[in-house]
Amino acid sequence: IRYAVEKNMFQVGEQVLKVTVSIAVVAFDPTVHRNREDLLDCLEKTLQEARKSGPNRIVAFADEMR
Repeated sequence: IRYAVEKNMFQVGEQVLKVTVSIAVVAFDPTVHRNREDLLDCLEKTLQEARKSGPNRIVAFADEMR
C-alpha cells in the first residue's frame, strides 16, 4: 500500500500532490486490551509513533507503547 501510494502523484485541481502513508498495526490481546477502547487507544499511540518516525512508515504496537 505504501509503495503504491508513494509512487503516484495525485492531481487536485491544478495542484499535483505527493502522498505518503503511515500505518499502525495492533493485534487484539485479551491480556492487554480489556475492551474496544483499550484497543483503539493502543492503535492511536502506535499511529502517533508511525507519524513521528517520518513519512511513509509502518509501526507495530509494542508493549513499551502502553
